[in-house]
Amino acid sequence: MMLRSVIASGKRGFALIEIMVAITIVGLALPALLVRVAGIGENVIFMEERTMAYWVAENKMQELIIDQQLSGGVSSLRKDQGTLDYDSRKWFWAYELTERDVDKRLIPPNAKMYSAEVTVGLEQDKPMATLTGFLTDAN
Repeated sequence: MMLRSVIASGKRGFALIEIMVAITIVGLALPALLVRVAGIGENVIFMEERTMAYWVAENKMQELIIDQQLSGGVSSLRKDQGTLDYDSRKWFWAYELTERDVDKRLIPPNAKMYSAEVTVGLEQDKPMATLTGFLTDAN
């Protein structure tokens, strides 16, 4: 009697096949969503490390510029490397100064132009950031 009243009133529930299709769609979409969210998390960590590496490289470049300004010339040390503790991590840095040929009209007489390349990374042989600048030994 009750079954007839439900059918007669026009109320119907979901069929078993509709429920199974909905569960399948959710079952396929949820793992893909979780993989995507995990990938975003990894990218955030990578970008944070990369940003820190550029900050360390910029700080090292500023040290070279300040040293050049205070000493009145470019350091005689053309290549150096070391470690630095920053943001609770150990960063490996290295720099190399290379003399460059430039038009002598662009710099003072008897001055030399150098390119300074600073590399920084969490591992010594895998730099995450490279920064290049120019120095001159002119006063």
